Amino acid sequence: MIKAALRPQFDGKLLLVVDENSTGPCILSTPCEKQGLRPTPFQTGRKALNRLSTGEIFDGAILNMLIPEIDGMMLARNDPAASPVVIATVPTGET
Repeated sequence: MIKAALRPQFDGKLLLVVDENSTGPCILSTPCEKQGLRPTPFQTGRKALNRLSTGEIFDGAILNMLIPEIDGMMLARNDPAASPVVIATVPTGET
């Protein structure tokens, strides 16, 4: 949990959240919202890339490195604002 003194730094900041698992963006978004962030979740890299191409600027991103087609690394390289990024590898339960 982030200390209360740091929360004002996050208030209203836009956060891009991308994970192909339908519950992933929700699981990640809830604690971010509690810290004052405004997460925008996407289930595909293509949808997130389309949003980035509109010129919308995000203050940061949490991206799954293993999403199909357009992965987290590709998205990070295509962010025109070069926002701070956390790249995650989320296991899918497949063997």
